[in-house]
Amino acid sequence: MKRVILSVCFLLISGFVFSQWTVLSSGTSNHLQSVFFTDVNTGYTVGNSGTILKTIDGGSTWTSIASGTTNDLTSVCFPDANTGYAAGYSGTILKTSDAGASWSALPCGTIADLFSIFFLDENTGFAAGGDMLGNGIILKTTNGGTNWTAYPSATAVVFMSVYFSEPEIGYAVGLNPFAGYGGVIAKTTNGGANWTTLSSNTYYGLYSIFFTDASTGFATGMFGTILKTMNGGATWATIPAGTNSNLSSIYFPDAATGYAVGDIGTILKTTDSGTTWSKLTGGTSDGLFSVHFLNADTGYVVGIFGTILKTTIGGAFAVGLNHTASEPASFNCYQNPAGNTLTLETTAELTGSHFSIMNMKGTEILGCLITGTRQQIDVSTQPPGVYCVRLTNERMVQVGKIIIR
Repeated sequence: MKRVILSVCFLLISGFVFSQWTVLSSGTSNHLQSVFFTDVNTGYTVGNSGTILKTIDGGSTWTSIASGTTNDLTSVCFPDANTGYAAGYSGTILKTSDAGASWSALPCGTIADLFSIFFLDENTGFAAGGDMLGNGIILKTTNGGTNWTAYPSATAVVFMSVYFSEPEIGYAVGLNPFAGYGGVIAKTTNGGANWTTLSSNTYYGLYSIFFTDASTGFATGMFGTILKTMNGGATWATIPAGTNSNLSSIYFPDAATGYAVGDIGTILKTTDSGTTWSKLTGGTSDGLFSVHFLNADTGYVVGIFGTILKTTIGGAFAVGLNHTASEPASFNCYQNPAGNTLTLETTAELTGSHFSIMNMKGTEILGCLITGTRQQIDVSTQPPGVYCVRLTNERMVQVGKIIIR
């Protein structure tokens, strides 16, 4: 006899934790590696095989735009509403001057893979990358990408992210392929002309860097690494993340509120300037590569297989918190005594919602429409294992996991 057991995603309370991340339809199965919004309606995401997508309705629909390249694109940045840049493999740098309607390739003088692009304004920008031989490189332009100056790293590194807190002060992070992929942090105080390697205080490679002011910055990387500096990079403290997942991207919409995303659907949030981090439930187990927020509440995350998530309430609640006092359970899922069926109980307002059971790749294997406050689903034909469950309607997404034995 099979048993259906609720996993810890249900937190041993009656009902699901509200995810409040909407799964958006991207129209692509290509991995999406970077996302950037210029206003509440207009945003861009780029990814593998030259993918560029644009939305003008806050992510409800996405339009594919010809990029002119099949190289993977890893980073996108818009210094203003019309001017944008994207970077990618084999020295690819693209530019648009018409709000993404068309893109042109910019020769930059390198064939190294570029993993990050950052612009201070429409003319002054930086791109960073390297190769697996440790030949790290940072490029700079002061004329909107017409010309680029290369600054090779004196340290063996592949730069994964570059960020400038002020016009002359910038940081780049990455990993050393000859030192166990240990973390590397470099800093410039003269607009990129010279870079000094800082003590990173970590053995793990770093993927993303972000500063909230001239002194306070954060870096994320392998195995849940979160570093924080409060003195412009002179020293870095390791902050407990509560996860061992690789963290690919970090973003702070304000000094107190920050988000980090990474492997197996990991989404973290801080509301105390990075001192503590809580895990949010985003409704996916897919790898996430990039996060961008317009303000403390409205943000987007992108990842593998065309994943795009959106929240308008700051990612909702942290996993591990019991919210039944303020958010009464509206959906329950538990074992039927017969052992071969899953019993669903919902509140009446959820009639018409769609319930899905999915494998860990995200493929729906069973689904049904919620037609009443109590119904059953036959799971007797499903192999033992861990499955994702999701309830969706036009207002919300609720997610969790079940174990069928």
